[in-house]
Amino acid sequence: MPKSIVDAITRMRDGKRQWRAYQARVKALPHDYAVVMDQIMKFLWNFASDSSGMGPMTVMYAILDLFEESAAAGRPVLDVTGDDVAGFVWNVIVETQTATWTGDKSAKLNATIHKLVGRPGGAPTPSAKENPS
Repeated sequence: MPKSIVDAITRMRDGKRQWRAYQARVKALPHDYAVVMDQIMKFLWNFASDSSGMGPMTVMYAILDLFEESAAAGRPVLDVTGDDVAGFVWNVIVETQTATWTGDKSAKLNATIHKLVGRPGGAPTPSAKENPS
């Protein structure tokens, strides 16, 4: 077998092991935490992505670590996330600097528009305050 195929199989096997270990950690959480984590996972698969496919996992591991610590301290899950759970997740995405497909699409849209109207490189137009002329 060519080395690249062996490497791909090894990466897939390692990925499955990591996923199973992650799922086991989620199942070990108190019920409320596990329910919220499951919903967060579903939410993240819609938005967070990068070329490696690990973008959502980066965020989910960060949240899982926080949830494990908070559950051990006896804190209710919504005291950790706040009432706006989606906002909490977006904050974690920003904090972990995880790429999202929506961010990628936004950057591409801006770059295309700036190129079409004569501002190569996607640089934003200076505001009136920055360019008083």
